[in-house]
Amino acid sequence: MTDTIARQPQGIPAGGQFAPTFHSEPAIGLPGNTSPAVPVEFKGSIDLKESEFGRLPELPASVGTPEVTFGFDIDGNLETRVTVDGSTMAFLNDPMADEITNTIESGHSGEDEIAPWSTIASYDDFEKTRTWAESVHERIDGATFGVLADATASTETNKAIIAFATGHGAPAAKLTPQQESAKRAAAVMAVCEEGQGADITMRDLFTDLRHYADAHSIDIYQAMDASLKVYQHEKTDQAFKEGY
Repeated sequence: MTDTIARQPQGIPAGGQFAPTFHSEPAIGLPGNTSPAVPVEFKGSIDLKESEFGRLPELPASVGTPEVTFGFDIDGNLETRVTVDGSTMAFLNDPMADEITNTIESGHSGEDEIAPWSTIASYDDFEKTRTWAESVHERIDGATFGVLADATASTETNKAIIAFATGHGAPAAKLTPQQESAKRAAAVMAVCEEGQGADITMRDLFTDLRHYADAHSIDIYQAMDASLKVYQHEKTDQAFKEGY
């Protein structure tokens, strides 16, 4: 008699399972969306050199260390957000004037009647901070463009994007359960990856799982033994390899 080892259904968290919250993956179709997904896989790296961007302007000591974040708006425009004492100013490119504008100049402070950076009492310090923030925005703009250029330099990536843009993208082939497992593991690895190699990343991932087990009173060795049995079964089970 052969025992069948059942795994938790995909997409349902249980026990110590977890899913990464950010990584480059094809979009998941929602119910009612019949358009096939076109997977675009890419991986690359760029060298950011001080000489290519110039030195940062001086930041006034009275301002401290501003918090900097960035993202893209609905139109795909880069927006750099610089926060000083809890007050945020956003910087973005003005395509009409070919210059960098901000939330004060554009008339959208986003803070009701309180102007951003109102705690900077000195006008000179305010201007120096603005100049510093604009330079930071320029660097982020150049760096993100470099990432885009490198990511799309691949012939396969180009083909996938063109296929999607022209409406000729073929639906992605259905993965077997074994391939789905490897894909989930790759997604977790991608979250943990810090440019240190897959072997080191896997070591650090296992280390983090041990800390997770300690924090949630989970017997890590029992879980590892159980996972080995499941893995050995799935590795030899033909139905699992080929899909149900």
